[in-house]
Amino acid sequence: MADFSIVIRDEARKSFSEKDIARFESKFVKSGPGDCWEWLVGKGHAGYGYFKWNGGQRAHRFSYLLYIGPITEGLYVCHLCDNRGCVNPSHLFLGSHQENMNDMAVKGRSQRGVKHRSVKLTEAQVIEIRDRYDSGENYLAIAKQYNVSHRCVHAIAARERWKHV
Repeated sequence: MADFSIVIRDEARKSFSEKDIARFESKFVKSGPGDCWEWLVGKGHAGYGYFKWNGGQRAHRFSYLLYIGPITEGLYVCHLCDNRGCVNPSHLFLGSHQENMNDMAVKGRSQRGVKHRSVKLTEAQVIEIRDRYDSGENYLAIAKQYNVSHRCVHAIAARERWKHV
């Protein structure tokens, strides 16, 4: 395995057995310092690698612990590369839930609007709903035509939903 100057922390060597470290490092390939190190086995339904250690750990979290350091309570280990199967520590950073969501939105990976799994409306319909409401039509009539709740129409008109449109 090539050395790309990412080394196991001395503290980690005290915390993890050599067997655990060797087992972890056998489940991915270090392809290059800037490349994703793709987890090869044991991926969950969301595409994150899974490593059995201390009751089970997402592989990228174990990588962070091993190569970077402790994970502050309440923080997430996030991917710069947006590849859930990547365990390259140079692609990982700590962030709050909100920071993770903001990163996802900035990179266009959020499931808002027509990308959302339970979407009922198109962006064009949202614009129509706003136009109809702004011209004086009431929530109930609009809601009935689009087969959504009056609360949904209100949230669209108030720009609480579909803010990006």
